[in-house]
Amino acid sequence: MRYTVLNTFNDLEHNVLYKTGDSYPAEGKETSEERVSVLQSKDNKYNRVFIGEEVNNEPDGEDGDLSKLTATELKKIKNEDLQAYLNSKNIEYKSDNNKDELINLVLGK
Repeated sequence: MRYTVLNTFNDLEHNVLYKTGDSYPAEGKETSEERVSVLQSKDNKYNRVFIGEEVNNEPDGEDGDLSKLTATELKKIKNEDLQAYLNSKNIEYKSDNNKDELINLVLGK
């Protein structure tokens, strides 16, 4: 299972600095469902979501690039996660953009 890193964090479990856009877990590392749940929640001392929903990238697409996903797959991702991705790519959007508009920006439409 692979996840896109939405906010940079230092994972003490893996001793890896994960940067926005990276794939989690790093190659050769394993994680538990419990750890994934913690990283996907804002219920932490930083009040941030660190990884998005599971992504099914092609073998060469493990770079966390949400633009490789389909619109249907992107609809499963929270707006705040899409916005974090857009921020990481320096793509401008309006705070009142709806999900479809955010998806179009991610897909470069």
